[in-house]
Amino acid sequence: MSLAAFILAIVPAVVLMVLIYKKDKIEPEPFGLLIKLFFLGVLSILPAVAMESVGELVEKALFTEGSIPHLFFDNFLIVAVAEELVKYFAFRIGAWKHKAFDYTFDAIVYMGCVAIGFAIPENLLYVLDGGVSLAILRAVTSIPGHICFGMFMGYYLGQAKICEAAGDLAGRKRNLRLSLIIPILVHGFFDFSISVGSLLMFVCFFVFIVVIDVITIKLVVRSSKDDRRIWPEEMLPDTGDMMISEGDDGEGQA
Repeated sequence: MSLAAFILAIVPAVVLMVLIYKKDKIEPEPFGLLIKLFFLGVLSILPAVAMESVGELVEKALFTEGSIPHLFFDNFLIVAVAEELVKYFAFRIGAWKHKAFDYTFDAIVYMGCVAIGFAIPENLLYVLDGGVSLAILRAVTSIPGHICFGMFMGYYLGQAKICEAAGDLAGRKRNLRLSLIIPILVHGFFDFSISVGSLLMFVCFFVFIVVIDVITIKLVVRSSKDDRRIWPEEMLPDTGDMMISEGDDGEGQA
């Protein structure tokens, strides 16, 4: 791998993360927590690969390779589900109960760190053989794609947390579901549209990228402006730890 390809594989993700971080206007997030979430994102590649390997065995038994049903199953129900699920649990393990998670926009920053933690090593593996040309292509497609998926997930996780603080268990459940469903659908179509190989789907792929990039930018900007405290100050103990019971809705803490 050339130095130029290496830089192109890393720098776009870092730049996007810095831009997102700067939109957190109320209080800076702990650097140690952001590093922790980044490395949880890196480590989440391992269970994702394991899940995808099992899924490949299933799809080979069910579908003709390269067929539309095969591509749909592979991209939506294996790759998208595996990758978004492991990033979701990386967030839940690393940030959900952390005392710094006290504003809604924090979830977007945290998921950005998880997303680039996942995206950078994945990108390096692809660029290892593809060189500078592939690095440039992925810098404007896959890297922003992973960030977009993370922003959607982070938005709904922030909404779920504020519902939890308000005692709205139905809203919490709904937003936790959406924090997985929306990124899985967006990720699945992202991969599916480029995998089909037709000119029409190739055009759809690039139109789709532009659309989700615009939606993501608007989402981040609006979420930054609407950022609000999750926990009323009188509910915060001196230590700042928020230990909230989650037994009421039957969902275990990751």
